[in-house]
Amino acid sequence: MIAIGTSHGLILAFDGSQTLKWCCLEGQKKQQGAVSALSFNSDDSRLLAGFARGGILMIATLTGDVLRTLLESVSPNSGVLSIKWTSRTTLALALDSGGCVWSLSFTRRMGIRGCDSRCLFSGARGE
Repeated sequence: MIAIGTSHGLILAFDGSQTLKWCCLEGQKKQQGAVSALSFNSDDSRLLAGFARGGILMIATLTGDVLRTLLESVSPNSGVLSIKWTSRTTLALALDSGGCVWSLSFTRRMGIRGCDSRCLFSGARGE
């Protein structure tokens, strides 16, 4: 799969033959700004999308459905600069524009999807 994020908050997903599979408008609806980071998990079943205003979406790549909307997982008033999956399927790392590194631990308790976010490194805005 190939995913492209736009400056208007749209995410477009294409298959290997460059055929458009789906378009996600959720970032635009939530007014999260430009897509600033994208990352597929190891089996390409999930896509994490980070936005300039700090929001993060988890999207099922097969259907384009939004599985999780994380609006407060990084520092307030900071954008997501980079987001990466780890070797664990329930753990990702995010870097925000304040210089902080966040651990995103995805949970599923009694069928409800959630995320526990924890600051691993505080950049203190470059200080």
